[in-house]
Amino acid sequence: MKEMTFEEFSREVNNIYKKNCEVYYKLASHFGMTETMVDILYFVRENDGGYTQAQLCESLHLRKQTVNSALKKLEKDGVICLSQDSGNKKSKTIHFTEKGKELAQSTVDPIFELEQRAFKRLTSQERENVLYYGYRHIDILEDEMKKLLERNKKKQ
Repeated sequence: MKEMTFEEFSREVNNIYKKNCEVYYKLASHFGMTETMVDILYFVRENDGGYTQAQLCESLHLRKQTVNSALKKLEKDGVICLSQDSGNKKSKTIHFTEKGKELAQSTVDPIFELEQRAFKRLTSQERENVLYYGYRHIDILEDEMKKLLERNKKKQ
């Protein structure tokens, strides 16, 4: 096998990322929602609610404004309710309404199921490799990003 160039590698990594995004975009579209809305429903379903918007943003690696817009739409549609967090007056926790639980069952649960079927089609070694090399690559990218930001900071 010939050595891959940076350009070839970069193109393939970006292609994997974009194909992954496309799968979830198509699922969200199929269910008549945005990707962010599905991400929120998925996260709340997976974690039994009780998270704040800030925690949601951090966990999903999404911008606050993007999450806020999606939460407002989901709340307006009666899918979620935001309740005052007892520990912080400014903070509200996110919970499903009955309508939200039903929506999650008809949208997120089928996504969980297809992800589980895909998981089962990978060997144990393939699963480990996906995680190991995915995290290895992102760790190196983050390290290089920090170096770049630090260099730019010193120039200012």
